[in-house]
Amino acid sequence: MDYKEKLRQLKDGEDWEKLLHESLLLYEDGNDDRYVIRMIVLAFEKLNNKDDAVPFWEILGRGENQPEEFSKKLITYYQKKNNKEKLLIWTKRLLTQSLRKKDFEAAEDTWMQMIESESIEMQFAREITDKMVALGENERAYTLLDLLLLSLEEKQSITSDAITIAKRMLEIDNADIQTRKRLEGFYRNIYSKCTEIENFLEKANIRRSDDIQDAINLFEKLIPFCPGRYVLHKSWDMGKIKAVDLLFNKIFVDFAAHPNHAIELDLAFKILTPLEEDNFLVLKREKREYLEMLKDKNPIRLIALILKKEDPLSHKRLQDLLKGIVEKEEWNAFLEQAKKGAKSEGIEIKRKGNTYIFSLQGMLTSNELTVIDVPSIKNNEKRAALLVSLARERLTEKERLQWSCHAEEMLIILDFPLKKKVELLFTCYDVIKDIEQLKDKLNELFGVIGNDEKALVISSLPKRIHKKELLWFLAEKDIHFAEEIFLDTKDDWLRAHALKIVEKSGNKKGLFLKLYQTPYKNPLCFLYLVEIIMKRETKPHRENKPIIINEKVIDFMGKEDAEQKTRMRAKSVFKKFGFDMYRWTLETSSKEEISVLIDIIKKNTNITSTDTITFEKIAESKHPSLKLKAAIQYIYATKISIQKKQKELDRFLKVEIPANSDEIGTAARQGDLSENFDYISAKEKQRKLINRVNMLKDELSKVHPIEEIAFTEGEVSIGAHVVLEDEKGKEKREVFILGPWDSLPDKEVLSHTAPLAQELIGKKVGELFIDEFSKKTYRIHSVERFGT
Repeated sequence: MDYKEKLRQLKDGEDWEKLLHESLLLYEDGNDDRYVIRMIVLAFEKLNNKDDAVPFWEILGRGENQPEEFSKKLITYYQKKNNKEKLLIWTKRLLTQSLRKKDFEAAEDTWMQMIESESIEMQFAREITDKMVALGENERAYTLLDLLLLSLEEKQSITSDAITIAKRMLEIDNADIQTRKRLEGFYRNIYSKCTEIENFLEKANIRRSDDIQDAINLFEKLIPFCPGRYVLHKSWDMGKIKAVDLLFNKIFVDFAAHPNHAIELDLAFKILTPLEEDNFLVLKREKREYLEMLKDKNPIRLIALILKKEDPLSHKRLQDLLKGIVEKEEWNAFLEQAKKGAKSEGIEIKRKGNTYIFSLQGMLTSNELTVIDVPSIKNNEKRAALLVSLARERLTEKERLQWSCHAEEMLIILDFPLKKKVELLFTCYDVIKDIEQLKDKLNELFGVIGNDEKALVISSLPKRIHKKELLWFLAEKDIHFAEEIFLDTKDDWLRAHALKIVEKSGNKKGLFLKLYQTPYKNPLCFLYLVEIIMKRETKPHRENKPIIINEKVIDFMGKEDAEQKTRMRAKSVFKKFGFDMYRWTLETSSKEEISVLIDIIKKNTNITSTDTITFEKIAESKHPSLKLKAAIQYIYATKISIQKKQKELDRFLKVEIPANSDEIGTAARQGDLSENFDYISAKEKQRKLINRVNMLKDELSKVHPIEEIAFTEGEVSIGAHVVLEDEKGKEKREVFILGPWDSLPDKEVLSHTAPLAQELIGKKVGELFIDEFSKKTYRIHSVERFGT
């Protein structure tokens, strides 16, 4: 009988032990056919022996026939085992497998998991997005990088990685003005100490340059030449940059033999080598006293400073670098003293004839500590850390008992932090497997602890499995605690488990409704809810007004008073689901509501002009009457403010511009316009004046006097003086709805384009409304025409 038929019969008969036995015999005899391995896996799984199935999952996960199934199993397995190294390997493999199949949706889901677990390396990110670009999926590649960049911005982790990602995004789409602005922001953040940063950015012209790569290259050539930094000249040794003149493209450097020497920038790029702040030559100049102190008290630390930049280091090179700090007659004593501390600093000193070679060999450690050494450690936190570390080792029965005793002693120390006790307690459970002991101890520790502190303890636990177990334990006693975690946590993984607990209690609908009605109270949770809704194939009836979801997500993207994490999360949600939300909104909203939404989209600076045009076209296809007409967009203002603007225009036309023309003529007569600062400055001023005049003319051509607008008694409109009172009638608030040019001393004036004004316009005396900014409910007490 064919071996496959034999195994198939055992499988159909559900004789799992026999199937496992026969399959393993075939495999051990060298039959590594995929069918045999699948039978081994099936038998192990049916016998509930997943640990032994893992090596065979790995074989199938590396294969060509549907390896994704087994990669997913391995990811789940290593997550539970908290094996980060293996988890990363198989997550990367799954992502690559999804790309090979062109399953881009699965690839994006895996990418998001890697972002959440903070396991994406820059090199891997580059490889994956390069593969997508090679497959013609430029937009998807750009989106993946954007999501990764948003996660860094969310954590306020602006390092060179953020710059690398933004630069790669601009290689894919060099026209994206938002990414150009973000790149400029990253440069500002990282090089904030450079006094010329703004001038360098203006010179490079990253935001507007037709060739973005040339602009980036120019900036990165300029930034090492910040005033105060050091450079190395082949003949003149080291010099300090004093100033940079970008108007005339010169750099001024103080060399010992040539103080305040001017060099053309293009030449400086070729002949000067910028030195890092921790370069030893710079340290010799700036921190000489510190280096001399190390020479006397800790010579090996002085050598270690040099080895950070040059490893290995020859005897002669070391002497050259230390010249002026270690004198010739001091050298032998310096070297003998350095040898004594070499091991402690992880430095190897090898003799080679009459000379030495110095190199880093990594910090040397004493023999590993064991359970017996625990009592010798006096610091409580270090002792607990050792116990947690030892728990990962294979302990004998005797060592396990000793370990347990030491852990028990730690748990009764009164001044030992609660979060450390809980971490140690869960480690005890991992070692001893006594669930009743775990529950009893948790009851003792959390008897009188408030929900805020409980939440802090959960978030502090290093292992996710322990976070989940503690959450379930505490929520069993108080379901409202799970609801609080769901609403308040910033960890989506923890929020998902809190939601499972709420679902089990049957209170999910009430919680979602509460969140849906008050999105500003828990914005991160609201955005999480939006993601859940948008991932569903069928949308729930409760959210039959997706325009509200759409508006809130767009609002969070640009809300100045929102946390940066909220803004970044909103941008991420919009990036992934913006068009899906919009299409859903079109299906369920009126033409008037869509018109309002388009206005909101157009005003949000985070939405690109390309996307805005696309949104408009989609809306026009559904409602052709929305097609934009070339109608004049009025600016409303009082007659007094219009007169002020007209006077400003007259002053520019009759005074400022003629005076500037005289300045240009005077400067031009000085000759050599290419290096004539007065002429260049006057021409720049002329450009600004002309731009301002054109803007004023355009605005004045569209302005409409507020006094000429029809006014309805008792109804809020542009040009109204409105008195509001709170619900209890105790507090009154006066607002004037005028134009963007208007102001009144000591009065609250709202431009008619402001959100609060838009909310008020059209309402009548006696109506209630909520001010979303202050979260207060007001009643309209009275409405009068402004100026009466």
